[in-house]
Amino acid sequence: MLNFRIAFSILSLILGVWVSVCAAEEESLQKILDQAALLQQADPDSAISLLMHADVPSIGEESDEFFEVLFKLGVIFEQTSAYDKAMFYLDSAEHVGRRLASHLLISKALNSKGVVYLNRGVYDNALEHFIQALEEAEYTDKQEVKISAITNAGHVAFYQGNLSDAMNYYKRGNEMALASGDTLAIVRTMSHIALVHQVQENYKEALQINEEGLRMFLESKQAPDLVIATLYQDLAVCSKNMGDFEQASEYFERAIEVCTKLDNKEGVAQAYVNRAIMWIESGSPSKAIDPLNKALVICNSVGSKQGQMYSHKSLSDAFVALNMPDSALVHYVRYHEIGEEILSKSTQEQLNEMRTKFETAEKEKQIAELEIEKERQFLEIEQRDNAIERLWIIFGAGFLVFSLIIVLFFIYRHNQELKRKRRRQKHFAEEMIRWQENERKRVAGELHDGIGQSLVMVKNHLQKIRGNYDEESDHSPLQKVEDAVADTIQEVRQISYSLRPFHLEILGLEGSINELLKDIEITTQLNVESRLDGLDGAFGKETEIHVFRMIQEGLQNIVKHARATKVSCEVKDLGDRLRIYISDDGHGFDVSIVFAKVSGLGLLGMKERVDFLGGEFQIDSAHGKGSSLVFILPKSTQHD
Repeated sequence: MLNFRIAFSILSLILGVWVSVCAAEEESLQKILDQAALLQQADPDSAISLLMHADVPSIGEESDEFFEVLFKLGVIFEQTSAYDKAMFYLDSAEHVGRRLASHLLISKALNSKGVVYLNRGVYDNALEHFIQALEEAEYTDKQEVKISAITNAGHVAFYQGNLSDAMNYYKRGNEMALASGDTLAIVRTMSHIALVHQVQENYKEALQINEEGLRMFLESKQAPDLVIATLYQDLAVCSKNMGDFEQASEYFERAIEVCTKLDNKEGVAQAYVNRAIMWIESGSPSKAIDPLNKALVICNSVGSKQGQMYSHKSLSDAFVALNMPDSALVHYVRYHEIGEEILSKSTQEQLNEMRTKFETAEKEKQIAELEIEKERQFLEIEQRDNAIERLWIIFGAGFLVFSLIIVLFFIYRHNQELKRKRRRQKHFAEEMIRWQENERKRVAGELHDGIGQSLVMVKNHLQKIRGNYDEESDHSPLQKVEDAVADTIQEVRQISYSLRPFHLEILGLEGSINELLKDIEITTQLNVESRLDGLDGAFGKETEIHVFRMIQEGLQNIVKHARATKVSCEVKDLGDRLRIYISDDGHGFDVSIVFAKVSGLGLLGMKERVDFLGGEFQIDSAHGKGSSLVFILPKSTQHD
C-alpha cells in the first residue's frame, strides 16, 4: 500500500512538471505574439525578428500557435509592402489551417491574402479570396472574420469605382456588426458607408453618419483606436467641404491628439498635412506653414519618404499662394527629388528581385547539369564494362552495336540539351517582356496620376497668382515658370504615353495605331498610308499590347533612321491569322549588319515578341530600296 502511494506521488509530480513546462512554453509563445502585436506598427522590423526566433519545434508545425506565427509574419510583411514575403507566409499559414481542418484559420489566411492582392491592384484575385474567406467563415461563429471579409470585398468595389456595389457590401457588413454588438466593427463599417457618401459629395450625410459613429464609440468608453483618428479626419474633410473651416480645424486637432496618444507619428503628420492643405485651399496659406513644418519634422524622424514628399509639396503650394516663389521653388525641387528617390528605389527593388530569381534559376540549372554529367559518366562506365564482357562473345557485331548506341545516345542527349536551353531562353524572354510591360504600366500610372496631376495643380496655382496681379505688373517671371510647368506637363504625358499607351483601353488596338500614325504625320514630313481593317477583336487584351509595341517600334525605326518620305501600314486577314505589313521608301539597310549590332532591342526585340506570340517575322531591306517588315500572327494564342 505504501509503495503504491509513493508511485502515485512520483507520477503526479512528473505530470505536474510536464504540465508546467507546456504551460510555460505556451505562455512564452503568447508573450512573443503579444510583443509582436505591440511592435507591429511602430517597429515592424523588430516584430519580424521576434517572430522569426520563435521556438517552432517546441510548438509543433501543425498547431494553432504555429499558424499564428506564420499569419502574423504575413500580416506585418503586407503592412511594410513586402508583398512576395507576405504571400509566402500567408500561403504557409493557409496550408497549416487546412491540415488542421480549421475553417476559422483558413478564413483568416484567405482574407489576408486578399488584402495583399488588393494592395497590388489585382482586384479579381482579391475579390475571389474575400468571397472564399467569407464562405469558410460561414462554418464558424466568429462574426468579426465575416465582417472583415465582406468589408474588404466592399473595398475592392470602391477602388474599382463601383460605388453602388461598395455601398451594398458596406451595408451588409454594418448589419453583421449590429447583430454582433461589436461597437468597433459597427463604427468602422459606418465610416466606410460615410466614405462612399463623401466621394459622391454627399457631405451632409457623411458628416451625420461619422458623428453618430463617434458618439457610439465615445459612449462605449473603449480605449482610443486608430479608427477614431480616421473618424476625426473624415469629419474634418466633410466640414471643410461644407465651408466650416474652424470646425474642420478642431476635428484635425482631435485626430492629432488621438494619434499622439497611440504614438502613431505618421498619423499625426498626415493630420497636420491635411489641415495645412485645408488652409491653403481656403485662402489662408500663412496658417499652413507651421503645421507643415511640424509634419516634415515628424516624417524626417520616422524616415517616411512619402510623408516628406507630400509635406514639401504642400509647403511649395503654400509659398506659391503667399507669393514667395523662391521658397516655393526650394520645396518643389525637394518634393521632386524625393519622388524620384521613391520611384528609383521601387524600380531597383523589382530589378533586384528579378536578378535574384534569375541567379537562383542559374544555380539550379548548374546543379542539374552536374547531376546529368554524373549520370552520363556513370552510364558510360557501365556501358564500357558491358562492352568488354560482350567483346569476348561476339567481338565484331558487339563492337558495331555498342558504337552505334554511343553515337545515338550522344546525339539524343545533345538534342535534348539544345531543346531545354531553347525552352529556358524562351521562358526567360517571355518573363522579361511581361515584366517590362508591367513596369511600364506602373511607372506610366505613377507619372500620369502622381507627378502629372501635381504639375497641373502647380500650373493652376500659378495662373491664379498671375490673375491676382495688376495689369501693369510685370508678368514675365511667372509666365516663364508657367510655360516651363506646361512644357513639363506635356513631357510627362508624352513619357507616360510612350511607357503605357492608355489609348488601348479607350480606342482599342486599331484606334491606337491610327492615333500613332496621325501623330507621326503631324510631327514629321512623312506621307502616311494605312489600312487597318480587322485588328480590333483579333487578339486578347494581353496580346494587343505586344502587337502595339511591335508596330510602334517599326514605325519609330522608320522615323529615326529611314530618311523616308512615305510610310505604309497595312493589315490583311488570313483567316485564323493576321498579316501586318509596314514599309517605307527610305534608304534601306543591311539586315545582317543591323541584327548583329542589336542586343535585345529594336529588330531583335520585335522578333522576341513575335516568337512569344507564336507568329512569324520577316524583314526585307537593301541600301537604296527602302525596307519592309511583315508580322504574321495567330488571332488566338495561349498567352491571352
